Parts: sequence; C-alpha cells; structure tokens
Amino acid sequence: MSNFSSNMRITKELVSNLNQKLFHDFVELENLQSSHNAAMQFTNMAQARTTEQIIDFLKKARPNYNISFKNEKQLTYKTTSPEHCWYITPISGLNNLLHAIPYFCINIALVKTNEKNEKEVVLSLIDNPIAKETFFAEKGTGAFVNNKRIRVSSRNKNVNTLMALTPSQKNKNIKLLKNIRVNNCTPLDLAYTAAGKYDASIIFDNNDYDTLSGNLLIKEAGGCVTDFQNKRPSDKIKNLLFSNGLIHDSILKDLN
Repeated sequence: MSNFSSNMRITKELVSNLNQKLFHDFVELENLQSSHNAAMQFTNMAQARTTEQIIDFLKKARPNYNISFKNEKQLTYKTTSPEHCWYITPISGLNNLLHAIPYFCINIALVKTNEKNEKEVVLSLIDNPIAKETFFAEKGTGAFVNNKRIRVSSRNKNVNTLMALTPSQKNKNIKLLKNIRVNNCTPLDLAYTAAGKYDASIIFDNNDYDTLSGNLLIKEAGGCVTDFQNKRPSDKIKNLLFSNGLIHDSILKDLN
C-alpha cells in the first residue's frame, strides 16, 4: 500500500471528508420518501454541497490541476497547466439517492495528458458511502477495495454469471443472457465487476465520466474492456463491454 502516490492520498482524504455526510444524507432521505418535493430539494442540496466541497478541497490541494464535472459544458476550474485534470461525478446514481436506494457513489478519475496530447487515466477512485467501500487503483499497482486487493471473477461459463447493464433508449428490446441487473449507477457497476461480484458490465451510450475510473480499476484487477466489435475502445466509441475476460467472447456473440 506504500507504493501509492500523493495524489491517491489526497483523493482518499477528500472522499473521507465527503462520505460520512453523504451517509447521513441517505438516512435523512429515508425519512423524506413520503414527500417527493422535500426529497428532491434535499437531494439537490446534498449534490450542491458535495460539489462545492470537492472544488474547495482540490483547489487547495492541487491548485495546478484542472477540474471537470459531469454534465458541465466547460471546465469547472481551469488552470494554466493542461497536464492534469480531475474528472468527477460528485454523486453518481443520484436518482437512487433521491429514492433512498443504497446504490450510489462518488466517482473520481485523474487524467494526465502527455506531450503528444494523449490522455491517460492514472488514478481512479469509486466510493460507496453506504457500504463503506472505497475502490481505488493507480496504473501498475493493482486494484483495491479499502485495504484489500481485488480481482475480477473466475467464472468462465455463462451459467450462474451476473452482469450489470447500462441501457440505452435505442436498445429497448435487446436480448441478452439471463441475470442482468440495471442499477442506474455505472461507476459502481464497474467497481463491482473489478471486485468479481459482477462478471461483466455492458454499457450503451457511454459517457466517459461514468467509465474512466472503472476502466482503470477493471484493467488493474485483470479484466478486459473492448467495444462491441472486440476492438480497443476510443473516445468516439459509445458501446462498451467490461468483463472478467473469460466470458467476453460469448457475451460479444450475443450482443452482435
């Protein structure tokens, strides 16, 4: 565990400052389910507070790093140095939180741009504040949850496999294997795929903010990621398959 960078230490410190309050937010929302308006107002407040805390913390901890939030059209915080940028979803699975369903997370990826203008995810962290699970990875160090090393599952047949799906409105009638779960929180689906709880995650209409951190986690956990044509994904590819590698080809066959 001592091989991790100061950036990881900072990211974990940030998340530890956020997740306890989000846990209490969840408990409060359990008591607000009889009033949709009150629950919505409280959820929006929680998201705004979390976003503000992230900005304040990272501006002080890494003043030369850019910050970009999901659904923002431009950088939330821009510096003169383009080398590093945080890609963050303060609360992924926000609708789950609104309904007091314990399947949401803080999602953070740190991307480094080299001299050739090539971008690479060098750090990822996905935190589930309700289960008290912090999934994290840096390139070349392996993937972890809390202080435990994680690896993808070893199931090599479609029998008894469990997969997560991020659907698209364009693919309402897709026929897939059994045991599909739609959780509306892609980063956490990918974290659980890296930990071997899911055997695969199938994603339509990918948003990079949802998959940057999980991509690194799954690779460091020994998994595989391609597009639906079994090619290395690029920025323009919207349909992705993450898996343990052993059932990858059989899932691609069903998808195609």
